[in-house]
Order: sequence, then structure tokens, then C-alpha cells
Amino acid sequence: MFAVVRHSLVFELSNGGIRGGLIWHGARLQAAQRGWALKKVLITVGAILLGLFGFAAAGALGKFGVKALIEEYEESKQNSVLVEGQRMAAEQLRRQLPIRLDEVTVLQAALSADEALIYVYRMDLSKKEMMELGFEEVQKKNLIINVCGQKQMRQTLGMGGEYVYQYFSNDGINVAEIRIIQNDCN
Repeated sequence: MFAVVRHSLVFELSNGGIRGGLIWHGARLQAAQRGWALKKVLITVGAILLGLFGFAAAGALGKFGVKALIEEYEESKQNSVLVEGQRMAAEQLRRQLPIRLDEVTVLQAALSADEALIYVYRMDLSKKEMMELGFEEVQKKNLIINVCGQKQMRQTLGMGGEYVYQYFSNDGINVAEIRIIQNDCN
């Protein structure tokens, strides 16, 4: 019986027959098995670490996602309260309209549109007279003092509300539209 090694195969001749097998016997086979076992361990450890990292990342994203959803819900809830408050204020004012405020100013309409409460005034002045008086500039200063000086109106502005004042001349021309927002009170 003798063995011939060719291209990583061992051929053994005995009793008139040939048997073949891989050369990987003994020390080489054990080294190869240890190398493969080490690769399997490293792959398993890597998969576990990747899984743990994935769970940690998903947990962090989930935490921020839930926090964002809660904040969005709270903001939406606050916005709903604001919109409903503005709607109710406009409705209450409408029951009393028209209201003559002075010899030239009549509040004719009160409306709400989302976060805005809109006051519509008719002035017993022509557009030309209002322009000569510098009406829009003077009125904006007066409105800022008035709105920002009232606690409830400031709170509404702080929630994202706004007040819109529209002024029409006696000939029906829109002469001024003045918006008051929170920044105007700073």
C-alpha cells in the first residue's frame, strides 16, 4: 500500500483498487476547522452587535418619534383651543354689530379664520382723507398699544393667534389691513 499526493487529493492503492480522499487530514484539517469555527464566532458576535446597535438605534428613534408625536398632539390640541376661542369671540361680537366706536368708525363685521380674529371697520372718511391723515401708520401704533396692553389678547398672541383689522373708506375701498402678531408686542 502506498499513497500518491496530487493536487490536494490522496490516492491510495490497495488490493487492486483505488480509494481517494482529501489531503486535509490530521493537523491541517484541525487548523482549517479552527479557522472556520473562529470565522463562525466572529460572524455571530458581529451579528449580535449589529442587532444590539439596531435595537438601540430603533429605541432612540422610537423615543424621539414618540416625543415628536406627543408634542405635535399637544400643539394641535392648543391650536384647536385657539381656533375655537377665536371663533367664539367673533360669534359674540357679531351679535352686537354694527357698533359705532366714535364719530367716524363703525365695526361692521367680526370673523375668524383659523388662528386669526378679523375686525372689519367702515370709516366715515374718504380714502383720500385717510391717506392724508397717515391713517395706517397712526392706527397700527394705537392697535399695538391696545392689543399688547390687554393680558388676554397677549396670551392669544402667545399661542400663535393674530388680530387682523381691516378698514374701508366711506366709498367701500379697502384702505388698510393691519395685522398684529406676537412680535409686535416685543
